[in-house]
Amino acid sequence: MTDKENKDLNINFGDLIKGLGRFIDIISDMVNSGITEKELKGEIKDPNIKNLHGAYGINIRIGADHKVLNDKFFSKNPPANKKIMEPNVEILEEENQTLIMVDLPGVEEDNIHYTIENDSIFINAQSENVIYKKKLTFKYKLTGCSISTNFNNNVFLIIINKAINSGDDSHEGK
Repeated sequence: MTDKENKDLNINFGDLIKGLGRFIDIISDMVNSGITEKELKGEIKDPNIKNLHGAYGINIRIGADHKVLNDKFFSKNPPANKKIMEPNVEILEEENQTLIMVDLPGVEEDNIHYTIENDSIFINAQSENVIYKKKLTFKYKLTGCSISTNFNNNVFLIIINKAINSGDDSHEGK
């Protein structure tokens, strides 16, 4: 590895520690104010690194026994024999299209459901032992977009072809 390559890969641990400190401050503020759920999202950019651009989204939930709070898909008490998890999701954003790949191990296609409301997709899937839940929020309204899905090798693919908003505010699919 050359010196230039070494310089480009230099990690600033001070920023990492500051970020961890901010995260702990957010948790502390949530506890002190009684907030049980918070969603953080933003962009990652560094003007010093060419072509570095990314996005992040973090959901923080505070509750006893990891119970789902204020849940859209279930009653307040999900089945005791199932563990609730957020699936691994990869999003590829292109100019005219968004591809969302959701990893759902052990899930049958008939047990996958999604709902679209304004700028969000709510994904709900169940396997024998796990309930997968995920809310994805975008910078644009999804209503009025052409949406198709596919399920293969435990990966649920949602393809959003961006379009002009038609005015309808919700969409459901199975």
